[in-house]
Amino acid sequence: YKKFLVVEASLDFVKMNLLSALAQDKKERDHYDTMADLYSIFIACECLEKAYIRDQIPVDEYTGACTKLLAQYKTIINALGKDFDVEKFLENYQVRRWLSE
Repeated sequence: YKKFLVVEASLDFVKMNLLSALAQDKKERDHYDTMADLYSIFIACECLEKAYIRDQIPVDEYTGACTKLLAQYKTIINALGKDFDVEKFLENYQVRRWLSE
């Protein structure tokens, strides 16, 4: 399951990272990179939930991975600032989040 998570998140990161090539300056590029990281976290959460539901991952590994992803999420949300709208982000990038809630 770990290999699947890495491959899936990496592919999505590459897709989002293409946006950073369109950035006009370093600040805008950093913002896109941070959004790509956020997108990857949502995808990784979804994959992790699927693996857990299918009993492909032990509870202790699931708990540790969830804790790490939540910490990363909080850090990224803080970096994006209080005006960043997560709901709009999820809608714009069509992130399926029914499993992650």
